[in-house]
Amino acid sequence: MTLALDRPPASGPGTGPSGTDPDGTGPNGTGRRGGEGDDRRRRRRRALVWVGIGVVLVVAIVVALVSSGSTARIELGAEDPSPIGSKALVQVLRDQGVDVRVTASLAATRRAVQDAGAERTTVLAYDEQGILQTAQWRRLGASGARLVVVQPYVETLDALAPEVTPRGGGSGTASGCRLGGLRPADRVTATGERYAMTPGPGAADARVCLGSASRGYALVRTGSPSGAEVAIVGNAEAFQNGRVLDRANGAYALGLLGERATLVWYLPGDADLPRGPGDVPLVPPWYAPTMGLLVLVALAGILWRGRRFGPLAIENLPVIVPAAETMEGRARLYARSSARLRALDALRIGAIQRIARDCGRPRVATVQEIVDAAAAATGLPRAEVARTVLDAVPSGDADLMRLSAAHADLERRVHAATRGR
Repeated sequence: MTLALDRPPASGPGTGPSGTDPDGTGPNGTGRRGGEGDDRRRRRRRALVWVGIGVVLVVAIVVALVSSGSTARIELGAEDPSPIGSKALVQVLRDQGVDVRVTASLAATRRAVQDAGAERTTVLAYDEQGILQTAQWRRLGASGARLVVVQPYVETLDALAPEVTPRGGGSGTASGCRLGGLRPADRVTATGERYAMTPGPGAADARVCLGSASRGYALVRTGSPSGAEVAIVGNAEAFQNGRVLDRANGAYALGLLGERATLVWYLPGDADLPRGPGDVPLVPPWYAPTMGLLVLVALAGILWRGRRFGPLAIENLPVIVPAAETMEGRARLYARSSARLRALDALRIGAIQRIARDCGRPRVATVQEIVDAAAAATGLPRAEVARTVLDAVPSGDADLMRLSAAHADLERRVHAATRGR
C-alpha cells in the first residue's frame, strides 16, 4: 500500500499562497472565477434547453390546431377542397359571374335572398344532419327564391314538395334530359337517392330526369306550396370535387346552379337548432381565449420552475417500525377522516381469516362458507354471524367499538369451540 503525502506546491514568481495567483485563480487560470464562469455557462445552456423545449411545444400546438382546422371535411362544403367538398364547383360558378354567398343559418340565408332579390336568387340547401324542422323549411320556401334541395328528408319533402316521395337509393349513371343544361345523350353520376311523383296539385307541372319510372329519378323539378320553384336533387356526388369532372357532371351542376345571378350556398348549422328560453350555448364565448391563456401559463410555469431531478433512487433504510406504531398511525388516520366503515372492513378481514383458520376452512373458501362454519361451531344464528362480519354498518364511534367487540367475542367463541379438534 502506498500513501500519497501532501506536499506544499512549489512557489514561483507571481504566485500566492497555495500556488494561486494574487487574483485568486489557480496556476492554470481555472480557479474561483473560472468556476463561476462555468456555472453561468451551465445555467445558460440549461435555460436555452428549456426555452427550446417551450418553443417546440408551442410550434407543435400551433401546427396541430392549424392542421386540424385545415383537414376538416364538410360534405358539399363551399370552401372544402377535399374530395367530398364543393370548392371547385363554387370557384367555377364565381368565375362565370355568379355571385355565390355562403351561409350557415336560415336567418342569414333569408337576408341574403332579400338583399339580392328573390327573383334573381337560387338557394342550394343541403341539410345533412337533419337540423331544420318543417316550419323552418316552409319559411325558406316562402322566401320566394328558387330552391335546389340536395337529398332531403321526408319532412323536407312534406314541406316543400308534397307530391315527391322517396324511392330508396340508387347507384351508377343515368342518361340526361333537356333539363338543367343537359342533353339526352349526356351521362351523369346518379348515385344517391331516387324519387317518384305521386298525384297532387303540383304533379302535372313537375319534370323528372336521371332515372326511370320504375327505379325513381335523381332530379325532380316542381313547385312548392308557396309558389317557388323547387329542384329535388338526389345525386349529391355530382357536385363533389372528386366527381364533378366525371362525364357530364360539371355541365349538370353548372346548369342547375348557375341559372340566376346569385347563388346562396346554405348548409344549416348550430344556429338553426331549436332553442328554448333556458338554452345556453354548449361552448361559451370565453372558452377559446381562456384555454389559450391557460396553455401559455402552463408553458411559462414549465420554463420557470422546470427541473430535472434524474431517476428515482430506491434505498432500503435500516429502520424497523413496530407493528403497534403502524396500527396506531392507521387508527389516527381513520379517526381523522371518520373512515369508520374502512376501519371496520380492516377488522373484518382479519377476523374472517382467523375464523377460517380455526374452522379448518381452505384459503379459497368463500365468506359465506366461513359464516356457515362459524355459525355451526358456535351455535349462533347464521343471520347474527353474517350481520357481524358482513352487513353491519357503524353509524358512529360507539357503533364501531361495539362491532369491534362483537368481532373479538365471535373469534373467542369460534376458537373455544374448535380448540379440541
